[in-house]
Amino acid sequence: MRYSIPLLSALLVGTVAAAHAVDQQDIRGRTGLVSVRSGERKVSATKATVVMKAGRSSVNTVQTLRLEMPKSEQTSATIELAVREDYYRARVSGDKPVSTREARGFTSFSASVDGRSASTQREGWRMNKKNDTATRWRVLKISFRPGQSHTVRIETAAPLGHQGSRRYIQFVTKDMSGFKDVPGVLEIKLAAPGTLEGKVDGVEPETTDISKNAIRWVYRKAMPDRDVYVLFPPS
Repeated sequence: MRYSIPLLSALLVGTVAAAHAVDQQDIRGRTGLVSVRSGERKVSATKATVVMKAGRSSVNTVQTLRLEMPKSEQTSATIELAVREDYYRARVSGDKPVSTREARGFTSFSASVDGRSASTQREGWRMNKKNDTATRWRVLKISFRPGQSHTVRIETAAPLGHQGSRRYIQFVTKDMSGFKDVPGVLEIKLAAPGTLEGKVDGVEPETTDISKNAIRWVYRKAMPDRDVYVLFPPS
């Protein structure tokens, strides 16, 4: 049976809640949109794109951001961009808490500014209050003059998450903060080999469009209201 795109999207979204409740989950190297740590409200993200390419067992994620310091700013500034790196394991009754000793993150990481490799600082792992997620941050420093723009590219690779016998992707959108305003355009895209329509059991939030080879979420002067989550059928 072949569904139209709107109907397919609705069906996929509807399956996610049930899937969340049934199976155990764990994910290594979960990442998300960048945040400004130092130099808040100094620069704008005029355009941000996220491209996730899923393979059989891993996902490669590339974030590209066009950042600009408005001419109205009076002085130069150095900002710090922070990128999350998570290790998550769902806990049930009797499970030991997740610890930083078991935490594992990206299989690879790189960052560049205006096409040139950029050095980053890797912070230590920290646990959340629920003791199910260890997080560490990769921090990148960039200097701006009033009216100056930079293109930042961040690439990560990590295994797909596991949910019972299925695999999944999660991309955290809530982190994007500290910018002067919301992005002019934010596009998040997932691509995978073959036909995605036959390889996806659940997706959220509601998509902008689903084609045979890609799922897209596009936001104009707006932000997603929930994380991106894509569940694949049992392999």
